[in-house]
Amino acid sequence: MRKVLKCILLVVFVSVVYNASAQASLAVSDMSTALCSKCGERVSEGKFCENCGENLTISESPKESQSPKESSIGYYSNKVYLLKLSLGDSTTAKDDMCIFGKKDSNIYGLDLTLFLSRNHRLYGVGFALGSDVSEKMGGIQVGGLGNKTGEVYGFQIGGLFNGAREVYGFQIGGLFNQTETVFRGLQIGLFNDAPKDSKGFQFGLFNNIGNRLMPIFNMNF
Repeated sequence: MRKVLKCILLVVFVSVVYNASAQASLAVSDMSTALCSKCGERVSEGKFCENCGENLTISESPKESQSPKESSIGYYSNKVYLLKLSLGDSTTAKDDMCIFGKKDSNIYGLDLTLFLSRNHRLYGVGFALGSDVSEKMGGIQVGGLGNKTGEVYGFQIGGLFNGAREVYGFQIGGLFNQTETVFRGLQIGLFNDAPKDSKGFQFGLFNNIGNRLMPIFNMNF
């Protein structure tokens, strides 16, 4: 057990150091650039914007972006926290009911949320009544009712259901587990569903890989 805890702490530490270095590099690059006042694209000061042809003078100062960049399945966030404590994250409120940390963040450590938790990325351990990670989860994600995640690298444990785009690990749900595009691992639940080219095992009352439905046990390699 101690070895497992040490491994988790090591992974979290390395991830935090890497992310901090990336943020520092981004901050340095932003110092020498400015946002185009017409289209919002970031270009070097003293040059014109190739996107719309707007001229930028050296005296113009960088402007803050008004909205987060949209990714393939969520929104990019540069907010990083080792610990997040929250009563719940709504879909509309700005800061919601977070005691420490904010919603739509990158958590490299521990997330403890009473109701709905919404994060961009989670590397570590997360506990909530319902957990929504828009991009990647590496570690353990526990949802009292269920979990929804982009990519899973580790354990996804839901009281009723688990849903993910890609899974490289384990899905354990009281009622239903579903993986949309890529599955490599193990599903345990009453109903399990995985894409055609999956590689792994399913244990449950009904197990489906592609269009092959099997009771009790199913596998594909």
